[in-house]
Amino acid sequence: MLKNSYHIVILYLILTSKLCECLKCFTKFENYCACDTNFNKSEFSTFSYWDGLFLCSFKCSQTHHCVAYNFWSESNQCQLFNKRLKKFSVVTNCQYYFKEGGSVNNRSLEFSVDNFLIEFYINGENISVAKNFQGAKVWATVKTYKNLPDELYSVAVLFYNDGGPGGMIAKSSDGYVLTDGSWKCTDTFYEGWQKLDYNDSFWSDAIVGRRQTYVNSYPIGEPAKWISERGDCYDCHAYFYCKKNFIRMYILVICFLNFLIITTTTRATSNCFRRFEENGVGFCSCDRHAEKVVLSMFTSGQALTLCWMKCSQSSSCGLIAKTSDNYILTNSTWKCINDFYDGWFQVDYDDLFWPEAVVGFKQKKKGSLISVELLDAQWIVGPENCDNCTSDFYCRKKDIGWVTSGTC
Repeated sequence: MLKNSYHIVILYLILTSKLCECLKCFTKFENYCACDTNFNKSEFSTFSYWDGLFLCSFKCSQTHHCVAYNFWSESNQCQLFNKRLKKFSVVTNCQYYFKEGGSVNNRSLEFSVDNFLIEFYINGENISVAKNFQGAKVWATVKTYKNLPDELYSVAVLFYNDGGPGGMIAKSSDGYVLTDGSWKCTDTFYEGWQKLDYNDSFWSDAIVGRRQTYVNSYPIGEPAKWISERGDCYDCHAYFYCKKNFIRMYILVICFLNFLIITTTTRATSNCFRRFEENGVGFCSCDRHAEKVVLSMFTSGQALTLCWMKCSQSSSCGLIAKTSDNYILTNSTWKCINDFYDGWFQVDYDDLFWPEAVVGFKQKKKGSLISVELLDAQWIVGPENCDNCTSDFYCRKKDIGWVTSGTC
C-alpha cells in the first residue's frame, strides 16, 4: 500500500513538473480574451482553478496545431485556437494565453524619428532603445526592429524634436505597418499612453508633416508618410507621442433613461448596471439619466447595432453612440420606430419599411449633456420626436459591416 502511494506521489510530481513547464511555454495577453472561433472546447469543472489552468495549458501543448487558448476562471472552461487571432475583448473571468515564439514571421519594421528616439513599444511592451537601435539620436539613420510579432496589436513611439521640422516615419517589410493619418499623435503626456488598453480615442489624428517634403530622398519612402501631431510645430523643442492600434478599441455610449445596446454576440460585459443573455444575443442595460458607458470593442462578425429606449413624460428622449473611429455613429442613417415587431433585433430582419431616425429635441441640449468624445454623433429618436410623451422606441443600424459593438 505504501509502495503504491509512493508511486502515486512520484507520478503526481512528474505530472505537475510537466504542467509547470507547459504553462511557461505560453504568454499571458494581459487583461484580454480572444473572440475568434475556437476549434476545441472542454471544461475541467471538477478541478481547482490552478489545476484547470495547468490542464488547459497541457492540453494545448499536446494538441496538434494549437497555438493559443482562453481559460475561463469561473467555469474552468478551456478554449483552444489553431490560428492567428485579431479579435479581443476585456471579458470578466477570461484570460488569453498564446504560445511563446509560436507566431513570429520574421517581419521587420524600419522607422525613423526627428530628432531623438526616446522610447519604443510593441504591444505595450517596452523595447530597449539602447539595446536594439543604433543612431537613436540621428534622424537620418534608419532604425530597424526585426521579428515583428504576428500578433501585432499596437506600436507606440516617444521621440523628442530638437528644432526644425519634426515627426516620424515607419514601414514594415510586408506593408502592414505604415505611418499615415490613421495614427494618433500628441505632444501631451498621459499616464499609461503606451498600454494596450489605453483609450486614445480623444487624441488627434496624425497629420502629414513638413518633413514629408524630404521623403523622396530618404530610404523609407512611399506609401509611408512623415507624420506629426496636429500642430506640426516648426523649430520647436518638444516630446511627441505617436501610436497605432491595430484593433478597434472602444464604443462610447450615452444612456438616457432606459437603454439597451444589442449585438450578435454570446456574452456581454461592460460597465453597465445589468447584464444578461438570451438566445445568443447580448443585452446591456442602463437605467440612469445620461450615463456614459464605455464598452470594449474588439469583436467582429456580420452584425448590426440596435437599441430600445423607454421615454417618460418628464423629458425628451434619444440615443447617442459612436465608436472611437466614427465607424458606428448615430445619425439619420439609422432607423427608429415606436411599434414592436417580432424579431426586430435579428440580423436578417427586414427593416426597409421602418422610417429613418430623426435628430431629436435632445440634440439642442447636446453640448451641456455630453463630453467632447461624442460631438460627431447626434441624438436620434423616432419620427414622432415627442418631447413629453410616454413611448417605446426601437432603433437599429443595419449593414454596419463586419464590426459589432460590445464584447465577445
